[in-house]
Amino acid sequence: MTTPRLLLGIEGDPLINGRAVTLLARRAHQTDRQHLRLSRPGIDHCNRARRAPGEVTAAIEARAGS
Repeated sequence: MTTPRLLLGIEGDPLINGRAVTLLARRAHQTDRQHLRLSRPGIDHCNRARRAPGEVTAAIEARAGS
């Protein structure tokens, strides 16, 4: 696969924590990984996109622009 990939781990999110990102990265070679410490950590995984998407989308946009 030649499509650029970015795996984001979010501190305090049990679904996409550092361990999960590492395990997935082993299967998707040549993948950039980034761990985010968000300023609003109390929002759960499923509600983040609706309530506080800015920090996650900023990380994706920064990667896309590089």
